[in-house]
Amino acid sequence: MESIKIKQEIEKAIDKAEDSYDYRKAADSIIKDLGDENWAKALYNKAIDKAEATNDYSHIAESIIENLGDKNWGKELYIKGLDKA
Repeated sequence: MESIKIKQEIEKAIDKAEDSYDYRKAADSIIKDLGDENWAKALYNKAIDKAEATNDYSHIAESIIENLGDKNWGKELYIKGLDKA
């Protein structure tokens, strides 16, 4: 029952999401609270689509490395972020 409530809260946050930060934080919550890596990956991709600045990419990369353990994807994002500098 608790996970259903958490999922509903996250879905509300996603509906209101406007920028890469919002999507990244939702993905972080999904991993932490629900353990759903596939859903989190989809939201990290939305965060990447909304990313505009170097720090957007670096924060997403940090989350991906920390929460998914995907160092290669994180490295790609760090590099992409540097290209925005």
